[in-house]
Amino acid sequence: MAMLTAGASMWSTAAVPGAGIASLAMADGPMGVAGPRVDERDVSLLTPAPVALGASWDRELVRRVGRLVGGEAIRRKVDLMLAPNLNLARSPLSGRAFEYFSEDPLLCGALGVSWIQGCQAVGTGAVAKHLVCNDSETARDRMNAVVDARTLREVYLQPFEMAAQAGCAGMLTAYNKLNGTWCAESATVIRQIAKTEWKFGGVFMSDWFGTHSTRGSLEGGLDLEMPGPARYLGAHSAAAVAEGAIPQARLHDAAAR
Repeated sequence: MAMLTAGASMWSTAAVPGAGIASLAMADGPMGVAGPRVDERDVSLLTPAPVALGASWDRELVRRVGRLVGGEAIRRKVDLMLAPNLNLARSPLSGRAFEYFSEDPLLCGALGVSWIQGCQAVGTGAVAKHLVCNDSETARDRMNAVVDARTLREVYLQPFEMAAQAGCAGMLTAYNKLNGTWCAESATVIRQIAKTEWKFGGVFMSDWFGTHSTRGSLEGGLDLEMPGPARYLGAHSAAAVAEGAIPQARLHDAAAR
């Protein structure tokens, strides 16, 4: 069970053949299915940038794009797409603003939902990212976003709440801190808001190498450390339970997702 809390490799989860659990392959997005390496002989369909799709205000168009990417993922034997990107274009200096649908949380959420619906309609899971306040690319692996509770809920979390209601397969936590706590360890966001208030049943996974501790991650509600092999979860999760630092129920919750 503990092995399900960490990836097996750079782009896949662990398999448990005895329990009938297969490994899941992942790929980055959101403008197509990114390959694991740069190779001009191994190309994917390139879809319009989300910022351009956002300017269209066309939910049906975005749903068609999500379906196209989901189908391409199946062709490439990918189970989960790390998309859509539901961060907000709050700063003109954000180097990845082209990946965001809009600076407006309602428009971002509405188009994100359409993309998720299209992608998952063909059987590919959509993992919304980056939860939360990863709205600047500069120093995102060490910055601390200080946000009051009302602004957090009404602006930055709004698109993710809409994605949760749409039944996305999971959410990928951000690299940055939120009010002094790493997003991968944020019990306020993951456990209190998403898992309890929203009743979201999908998986919460870290961004790549975005975990910082065993106990903090599990107590915060993180379910899956990526990539593998594990640095903090996996076998370390079992050890934390054996030592009494983490309740068995928390490990069950993480593995079940």
